[in-house]
Amino acid sequence: MLTYIENPKDIGYELSEIGESLLEQLVLDFNFDEEKATDIFYSSKIFGKLADESTELYKKPCQEIYEMLKIELNNK
Repeated sequence: MLTYIENPKDIGYELSEIGESLLEQLVLDFNFDEEKATDIFYSSKIFGKLADESTELYKKPCQEIYEMLKIELNNK
């Protein structure tokens, strides 16, 4: 029996892919070590929005999400 799967990727996978990309950018652009970049990302409002499926932020391009994260960091 065949079962229809609307989206084979779950949000956890999407968050993982986006997170890796954003962490790499934080390390490169801000000279953070990986631990600091990880702490900053996972405590950000942007991560909270990414983790909330209803915002659908995870559907946006990584670069756009990263620009939003940089704005958040500059406003702290």
